[in-house]
Amino acid sequence: MRRVFQQLPLLREYQKLSLKEPPKPPSPKPGSDEWVYVDQPIPHDAANILFPQWELVEDSYLKLCKHTFKKIREERETIIRYFYSTKKNFLVFLQRPDNKQTFVTSWVKNYNGV
Repeated sequence: MRRVFQQLPLLREYQKLSLKEPPKPPSPKPGSDEWVYVDQPIPHDAANILFPQWELVEDSYLKLCKHTFKKIREERETIIRYFYSTKKNFLVFLQRPDNKQTFVTSWVKNYNGV
């Protein structure tokens, strides 16, 4: 008997969920084929207010893009110069004189002389 009373809240919750409407499909996103564009004229007063703001946003966006692309070009130039200097330094490192071959040759002669 006690078990039935414990299951009643779960049964009620299930009934609530089953009475709800099924979920609706998601609304269309801008740019998709289902998106409906509105072609209504903008009032002249609103256009006079919005146009200077639009120009300000556009100018700000263009300046930021130019600044960003300039910094990318500078970074690329820095990286190219760094790789060039690293390559030159590595070539100098490889061409440095070393006396290891003379030690190896003398060891081989001593080993073969035994």
